[in-house]
Amino acid sequence: MNVVGLVYIAAFAPEEGNSLGSIFARRGPPSGGASIRPDKEGFLWLAQDTFRQSFSQDLDESESLVMAVTQKPIAARCF
Repeated sequence: MNVVGLVYIAAFAPEEGNSLGSIFARRGPPSGGASIRPDKEGFLWLAQDTFRQSFSQDLDESESLVMAVTQKPIAARCF
């Protein structure tokens, strides 16, 4: 077998009548939650200055910076 790479996908599957917001409200905020910033269009981003600390501690600084500046947002309405 020639494995080129592995991909791990994490997802939420709320039960009918639940939302991501209601799932998150059941516990305290995640440690990186304070780094989430909304923009004027209603999208959520991880702040670049705390990106590595909140999301990519296992990467070196240059790899983390590339991820921070190329990140894609999520619409706040998803929550």
